[in-house]
Amino acid sequence: MTLAPLLLCPYFDNPDNKVDLKDPEVWVFPVTDLGVDGVEILHKQYGFFKDTTDNNIGRAEGTDPAQVLVIKEDVEGNGIDYTCPPVFVDIDTGDLLTGGHRKQSNLIGWMFQYVRCRNAWARKRFAKALNNGRQFHQKNNSKQDIVEHIQYGITHGELTTEQEIQDEINFLSNNSLSKTVRATIMSEMHCYITQTGATVKLNRYRTYTDETYKTFVDNSSSDYKKEVIDDPDSNVYYYGSSGTSIFNVLSPASKIDPNSEKPYLNIVASVTTPSIKQSLNDKRNNVHDYFLTQLSSYIDALTIYKVKHKCYPYEHPDCRHAFPAQDHMQEDVEGGQFIEYNDIKTS
Repeated sequence: MTLAPLLLCPYFDNPDNKVDLKDPEVWVFPVTDLGVDGVEILHKQYGFFKDTTDNNIGRAEGTDPAQVLVIKEDVEGNGIDYTCPPVFVDIDTGDLLTGGHRKQSNLIGWMFQYVRCRNAWARKRFAKALNNGRQFHQKNNSKQDIVEHIQYGITHGELTTEQEIQDEINFLSNNSLSKTVRATIMSEMHCYITQTGATVKLNRYRTYTDETYKTFVDNSSSDYKKEVIDDPDSNVYYYGSSGTSIFNVLSPASKIDPNSEKPYLNIVASVTTPSIKQSLNDKRNNVHDYFLTQLSSYIDALTIYKVKHKCYPYEHPDCRHAFPAQDHMQEDVEGGQFIEYNDIKTS
């Protein structure tokens, strides 16, 4: 089989690779039929995902986006690990028996292990058996393992810049912790450095988690903290824009007594670090000029609706709320019956 010259994978075709990742002999992961009757193990060969089907028969619920991201970040950070299992492909149908997550992670190809299955049942059983394997029993570094190590390096003067700390976190956690967890560790190290007064050269910008923001507040001596945050009559909500929905503002806002001395909500927002397209001030302004403005427009629309109909859309008397059938004995689950709420509340 001649590989199309335009379909070069930046990971398999990387000139810095120590071995030829497209050589089947390099891939030494043990392959068997796992005792599934009607499965014949054929040859291994590098192949393109575009030549396989998308049915992913081994996964009843399809691919998990979170797992796709894990694979994508792992390959981006560590390259191709040829000690990992190959992708199993039915040579007659092109079905992916494993590898759906790898395909969805935008990889061009992988080392394929071709098999021939006697029928659809053998194919399905083999796909399920492959997904039930436990190839790796190593206990990798935990978050706390990394935190303790970094704190030791800071305390003993081995890590003296933020970049050195970040490199050490990545080096020791590349196979065990996601980018999100690594970013949390870095944020916690910012607080540790502040608390201990360690001599570490930090980068210009920093971010916060809920926990590190709390530490920031505890260490603050600013007038804002004294006059606003520590004021028992003030209403303050912390909004971390990274991974937090602006709709969360609704809960604390709804609890404010309109007759209180200070019937308003102060929002303290931390934003993600600046990018080429957006400065720090741009991101800060977006919190109020875009996200909160958009939230207000939703509230206004609901208020107009409430004034006109004397209820919210989901409270309208003509609503036909329902539940999918769940009781095999008294409901038609197989036939797709819906149980209407109006029938339940009147029964």
